[in-house]
Amino acid sequence: RNYKNVFDALIRVTREEGTAALYSGLLPNILRGMAMNVGMLACYDQAKEVSAKLLGDPMTNGPTLPTKMVSSAIAGFTAAFFSLPFDLIKSRLMAQKVDPITGQF
Repeated sequence: RNYKNVFDALIRVTREEGTAALYSGLLPNILRGMAMNVGMLACYDQAKEVSAKLLGDPMTNGPTLPTKMVSSAIAGFTAAFFSLPFDLIKSRLMAQKVDPITGQF
C-alpha cells in the first residue's frame, strides 16, 4: 500500500475501502483486550499466593521481588494464552481484502 504517513493511510483507506474498513477487527480487538485483562487480573493474586508458598515468602511486608517476578510471569503467560484466539481472529479480519468482483470483504 505504501502509505506516506498516518493521515495518508486514513484518507486512502476511507476513499478506497470505505469508512467501515477503518473499524475492521474492532470487535475481536475488544474481546482480546477483555480476555487479556481477565487472564491477567484473575491469575495474578492466585499465582502470588502459590509462588509465595513455593519460595518460602512470608509476605509480612508484602511480596518480595522474586515472588512478584514469578507471579507476574505466570499472569502474563495466562493473559497471552487467553487472548491468543482473539488476536488471531483480529489479525485475519484486518488482513481481509476487498473482492474485486463483489466489492465486499
